[in-house]
Amino acid sequence: MTVSSSEKNNLFDFYECKYYDHPMTLGECRKEEKQVLGQNGIATDEIGRICFVCTGGFDFSDIEKRNGLEEGYVLINGDILYSHEGKT
Repeated sequence: MTVSSSEKNNLFDFYECKYYDHPMTLGECRKEEKQVLGQNGIATDEIGRICFVCTGGFDFSDIEKRNGLEEGYVLINGDILYSHEGKT
């Protein structure tokens, strides 16, 4: 887990990085979110965004999306993460 301080409102953004060869599901994201929210010493009002970086991408078809917003998570997949490779 990586934590960064958000510029606005002094909130902390959490980045969960997963090196999977399969897409991360919404259920897995929710499980990781619960772990972040359960961290000792961090008040929930200090948490900004919960972000996921997954080399295998994301597949939220297992659970219905809420208004197409991907549950409000910031999602970064392998294609975005490595989009600079091979470019000069």
